[in-house]
Amino acid sequence: MDLGLKDKVVVITGGTAGIGEACALAFSREGAHVAVCGRTQKRIAAFKERCAQAGADVFVKQADAGQAEELQAFADAVVSRFGTIDVWVNNAGINVGKRLMEITPEDWQQTVAVNLSGVLFGTQIAARAMGEKGGVILNASSFASLIPSVGGTMYGATKAAVSNMTKTMAAELTPKHIRVNAY
Repeated sequence: MDLGLKDKVVVITGGTAGIGEACALAFSREGAHVAVCGRTQKRIAAFKERCAQAGADVFVKQADAGQAEELQAFADAVVSRFGTIDVWVNNAGINVGKRLMEITPEDWQQTVAVNLSGVLFGTQIAARAMGEKGGVILNASSFASLIPSVGGTMYGATKAAVSNMTKTMAAELTPKHIRVNAY
């Protein structure tokens, strides 16, 4: 199937496993230049091996999506290598899964940093890199943004915020020819 992605530059945060990995491999099969960041070298090494087995050539760099400076360095490396960014997927996310009374300030800060701040700053970084030529930004939300669950206070709250932010981001970036959607 030709989705018109040949030679497009696709960036995926948190793409070394799960949905991010599946997206990376799918974009690669469509002929896109794919760049992925992950937090740990161990996951990155395992991901690279799976990409090699699948015949996918993916640029991978260590970066914590919850740290704006690391995301910017990752984006700079992508632009240096490929010249631009066409699609940015804010996929990185964590789910600590603690009940309300067990949540620590550190749990909250980490969850907000990755699930919410990573989307905000990732979107800013992507929009700047895309410039006036435009592009597409995809944000990972979740059914947890709509359906509460025991132990899901932090995850659900951040994903609900991502769903809401996506609508505002879409309105603000439309004049720059940048589409913003959530999945």
